[in-house]
Amino acid sequence: MSRKLYSCKDCKKCFDSPSTLRTHQRTVHDTSETLPARSKTGQDKPYVCAYADCGKSFSQYGNLKTHARKHTGERPYQCSYEGCDKAFTQLGNLRTHEIIHWPVKPFMCTYPNCGKGFTQRGNLKTHQIKVHQMEDVQK
Repeated sequence: MSRKLYSCKDCKKCFDSPSTLRTHQRTVHDTSETLPARSKTGQDKPYVCAYADCGKSFSQYGNLKTHARKHTGERPYQCSYEGCDKAFTQLGNLRTHEIIHWPVKPFMCTYPNCGKGFTQRGNLKTHQIKVHQMEDVQK
């Protein structure tokens, strides 16, 4: 099975995706004459980030607005739990965060005499590696 390669017209170097080629052209050849931005479905991406040296483009305006928050630092989604000052660029990230405030901690540390609980498996794994130096943590 052969895969499609995308060749740079300036140096003939090949890349496995159009976005990698565009990045190469911007950074190595400093050219604005690149492949038109397309989504995975082949759909045009007319909404281009205006921030210097970014060059990302999107098929939907809302995705561009969300992306722009990475440049502006805007975090419109604030945690409503008392005493928590966390804020996020995306609503989904806020929802994921809010789980830490739940009283039920289904993921318990099995290290002897620890008993610390977590709402997310990944946080338990991080705890076990950093606090207990447990390298072979099961998924």
